[in-house]
Amino acid sequence: MASLSRRRLLTLSDVALAVLYTASLFGFVRSQRWPGAGLLWLPALASLGFVVDGVGAALRRRGERNAWTLAGLGVALGAAWTIYPVMGEQLVTLARGVIGSGLALMGAVFLAGRPVWRPERGLVPMSLGLLVVAGLDPLVPLKVPFVIAVTAVLGYLALDSPTRRRPEAARGSRLLPLALMTAAMATVALGLAFLLPRAQPAVEAAVGSAFTPSSAAYAGMGPTSRLGEIETLALDRRVVMRVWAERPVYLRARVHTEFDGRRWKAAAEPPRPLALAEEPLAAELAAWLDELPGKTWSAGAATGRPVVRTRILLAEPVSGPLFSRPVPRLVRLGGGTPRIDGFGALHAGFWPPPVLYGVVHGEAAPAALPAEVREACLRLPAGLDRRILDLASRLGEGTGSGRERLDRTFGWLGRECRYSLDVGRFRSTQPVAEFLFEKKRGYCEYFATAAALLLRLQGVPTRFVAGFNVREANVRGGHYLVRASDAHAWVEAHVDGEGWIEADPTPPDQYDALRAEGGDGWLARTWEAVAAPISELLARFGHDWAGALGWLGRKLTGLVRQPAVAIPLVAVAAGFGLRRLWSRRRLRPRRAAAVTSRAAVSPELAVLLERLERRLSALGHPRPPHLGPLEHLGGLSREAVPASLLEAGERVVACYYAERFGDRPSGPAELAHLAATLARADTH
Repeated sequence: MASLSRRRLLTLSDVALAVLYTASLFGFVRSQRWPGAGLLWLPALASLGFVVDGVGAALRRRGERNAWTLAGLGVALGAAWTIYPVMGEQLVTLARGVIGSGLALMGAVFLAGRPVWRPERGLVPMSLGLLVVAGLDPLVPLKVPFVIAVTAVLGYLALDSPTRRRPEAARGSRLLPLALMTAAMATVALGLAFLLPRAQPAVEAAVGSAFTPSSAAYAGMGPTSRLGEIETLALDRRVVMRVWAERPVYLRARVHTEFDGRRWKAAAEPPRPLALAEEPLAAELAAWLDELPGKTWSAGAATGRPVVRTRILLAEPVSGPLFSRPVPRLVRLGGGTPRIDGFGALHAGFWPPPVLYGVVHGEAAPAALPAEVREACLRLPAGLDRRILDLASRLGEGTGSGRERLDRTFGWLGRECRYSLDVGRFRSTQPVAEFLFEKKRGYCEYFATAAALLLRLQGVPTRFVAGFNVREANVRGGHYLVRASDAHAWVEAHVDGEGWIEADPTPPDQYDALRAEGGDGWLARTWEAVAAPISELLARFGHDWAGALGWLGRKLTGLVRQPAVAIPLVAVAAGFGLRRLWSRRRLRPRRAAAVTSRAAVSPELAVLLERLERRLSALGHPRPPHLGPLEHLGGLSREAVPASLLEAGERVVACYYAERFGDRPSGPAELAHLAATLARADTH
């Protein structure tokens, strides 16, 4: 237990430390916008008028450890804010206020406790942390507080003298740690206050480039898709997303219409922003949407009832497309305004993009295809191999509808070509023709491209789609675990009277056979059961920490209600309760004996003995249960306990043993003298 006394003398070195702390605190308070931030000046003022002393070794070490932990959290928060897609702005603001307030309070304790804590192990790290946290707001000017803080540290180095508690410590032995701490403080604070605002655009560009769909885990999902690019991910086991859906789905990333013989390209039409949803929603649907952070946006591309609700949690932020089903109706996300292009593909349109969002998909009524869209979806590359034209003519001969042509084309591809991950190099300038008539095996892009060209030659408007195939085999613990190897390509064909039809020309039996997994072991399944809710919780905290806490509470409540969890919890609680009762029963005779022992002496002497033991416990020397008062007092050194307290304690213990075992009662005058002696020892 620490003691608090009024400060009688304020040295010049104390003033230098106070200036260091108050300059850092001034910068932090200016960076906070909550009304109670000014109250942090109260403990700062109190630390100038009072001194903390009498702190035990354990409490001193614990205080230093907490100080360094808080300072480290402040620096880590600065790094997370620099690479800011890791944390949302609301969460950063909350963490900045909590960590900074803790640093401010600890700084006040260390300023008042200078006789106990060395500044380089307490107050200086606190000031460093405060400057770091204050520097997270680029709008707050920190030049003046920074210069004052550095000047104060230099002044302290020049003015400080060895303390009376450490007379052997020379000034030179303290210069090096303080100089290193000052250099670290200057580097970090200078970087955050002056360099970060200038470097942030470059950081955004670098982070955005690292997480765009052109990165390795999202090959083929960019504005262009080269043949064979998606299949480079066939053996990539990285988790790219977790999907909660009512059934297996295809999740589109890009829709392409232009093909040059080797590469597909998306149309140049810019996506348009969505508007906030205003239509009344059914209670169940509204509740499902409200479970997700952010706002609800209307895509305006669907009519009729919603047919599929999909919740998607990305493993990392991805700029550009938002993976979704065709015909989105409602989109729920946070962070900015989503966009939608002419093909119904969703885009974030802002950075950092959301990693958790939900999409409600509807049914589109069949409609006539605009002439410009029909033309774009029938366009063929120049110099197309004659054999492809002849094949399309044979397939379309005698067919009366687009649906029949689609079925006949897919049937021929399934009979004549095989899906394979080992096709070798394509050596001709016509890779699609080489796939159809020579190799007769290929990746999903070759099946989708060949189907698109053959259908276009038969007059069926067709477009190429790149995305992820979420299959039944992906189910893990109530959701679909999607890996990079699930990247896939398929087509969407427009059939008169039916509208756009999603169709996959890759033979499903061959695809599943090559991608069949032996099944995850129990360890992998257990890990995924833990990783999924943790990942979702972190994503929710990045947008709305209050909503995330509510979501966590509902999940834990639902978990506890399950019999498989509730029964073991009740059993464990009952076991602890029985163990507690048994322990009390075993300890009851011993406690009764202790009470009898104290009852055998006069009440006044028992009170004095209690006061002595409380004082020794406050100094960090509680009496162990196996030692008597005399043995415990004899084992204490005069360096650990003040001499006056030891002398008073020896008299109290001597009287206790005389009454307890010598049958010699203490007189009123003797007890009064003991009480006065012990009171004087308490004040020293």
